[in-house]
Amino acid sequence: MNVKDYEYIVEIARQKSLSEAANRLCITQSALTKFLQRVEAQLGTPLFNRIGKRFVLTAIGQMYVNKGLEIMRLDQEMEDELAKMRSSSISWRWRMNWRKCVPTEQMPSDSDIPWDRPPLL
Repeated sequence: MNVKDYEYIVEIARQKSLSEAANRLCITQSALTKFLQRVEAQLGTPLFNRIGKRFVLTAIGQMYVNKGLEIMRLDQEMEDELAKMRSSSISWRWRMNWRKCVPTEQMPSDSDIPWDRPPLL
């Protein structure tokens, strides 16, 4: 499962309609139908009860949607933090030595390294 999979199931639950969910997700209804069938087959249980054209979550479907929303929130939180770190004015470069990783700012400058002898490996 990836985040997009959870988004699809959550949208079906929100819309209570496969055709409305497909429209909002900008995919065909048949593609969404096949997706839902595949997910339910993998899980071995239905996520929705079909009542006419309405899709109502089963108890398992409700748990799946709740966990899916949590996963989607965590994914968005991670994306936000990554974007903040990438745009941060403090850039960290890490250099590995045999003991630990240290920020570049804590490492000796190239002029402090005795270049007259080979590095220890």
